[in-house]
Amino acid sequence: MKVIKDKFKKNPVRGMMAMLLPVVFVILPVTLPRSNTRLTDAPPVVTLSRAETTQGGITGMELTLPSGITPVSGSFAERKVSFFKGAETDTDATYHALLGADLTDRPALQLLELTLADGPKDKKSYYYSIAIEGGDFTVDRLTLPPEMVNPGKKARRRIRRERKDVAKAVQTESAADRLWESPFIMPVSGKVTSSFGRRRILNGQEKSPHSGVDIRTPKGRRIRASNRARVAFTGYLYYTGKTVILDHGQGLFTSYCHLSKIKVKKGDMVARGKIVGLAGSTGRSTGPHLHWSAKLQGARVSPLDLVSITEAILKNALQKRAPRQISEAMLR
Repeated sequence: MKVIKDKFKKNPVRGMMAMLLPVVFVILPVTLPRSNTRLTDAPPVVTLSRAETTQGGITGMELTLPSGITPVSGSFAERKVSFFKGAETDTDATYHALLGADLTDRPALQLLELTLADGPKDKKSYYYSIAIEGGDFTVDRLTLPPEMVNPGKKARRRIRRERKDVAKAVQTESAADRLWESPFIMPVSGKVTSSFGRRRILNGQEKSPHSGVDIRTPKGRRIRASNRARVAFTGYLYYTGKTVILDHGQGLFTSYCHLSKIKVKKGDMVARGKIVGLAGSTGRSTGPHLHWSAKLQGARVSPLDLVSITEAILKNALQKRAPRQISEAMLR
C-alpha cells in the first residue's frame, strides 16, 4: 500500500478529481478468490462527524460492517487508526475511531485506508479522501526576557534530554486497548486565556505554535484527569514545569502542565476525575494556569475536540457524513 499512498501524495490532480466525483465511488472490478466475495459485494458503511477536518482537529468515525466482517487495521494521513466500541446502542457490526490531524499538517487531501477481514485469510482494503483545511489561528507577539526565549547551552542540553524522555513515554508505552470509558471532561474550570494553535512570535522570533489550551486557575486548585488512564510520565520539565502525562490507550495522551504539586506517580491507573496535581506556575510561565494538551498517534490535537467528539460518540449523536471513496485504480 506504500506505493498507492505515495502516488496519492504525488498526484494532487487525481486527488482533486476525487473530490469532484459523487460521494460514493464504484470500486472497479478486481479478480478475487471466490471466498472474498462478501468483502467485494458488501463494502463498509463509513460516516464521519464532519466532511473535512482542520489542522489540529479530531474527527469521529463510525464504521458499520456486514455480519462476520471485522476491521484489521487503518491509517489516516499515514498515522495509525485504532478501532473501538462506542455507544451502548452499537451493534456487533459497529465500530468507532478517532482521526487526528496534526497542528502543522499541510492543508491537502489525505488518504484514509481501512483494511477489513472475512475470516482469518480474506482481507481487503478500502480508500477514502478527507480534506485537511488550514486552521484560523491567532498570532501573538510578545516581548519576554531573552533567557526565556533563547535558553543557554546548558538549558538546551537539558531540553533535548527531556524531549527524548517524553517521546519515549508517549511513543513506546501506549496501552493497546482503549482505557477511557466515558466522555472526556475539562480538568479544571476557568477561562481559556490562550487558545489551541496560536502562533507565537517572541521577541521577533517565530516559535512553535501553542499545542494546547491555557486555562486560568488559582495556584493550588485541584487538577483532575480528563478520563480514565495510566500515568505515563511525571516530572519537572524546563518549559512546562511539573508535568503529568496520561495514557488513555490506543496512542491517545493528555498532558497537564505548570503544576505546583504532582499527586500521582508513573504507572498509576487513574479514574476519570481523579486529582493528578495542583495548579501552579512552574516552568516557563508568567502566572498560575493549567496548560492542557493532547496527542493522538503523535499528532498534536485540540483537547477541546476530545470533549465534544467523545461525548457525541458515546451518546450515539455523531453527525454522519459520508467520505468520498476511491478505488485502487484511481490511485495508480
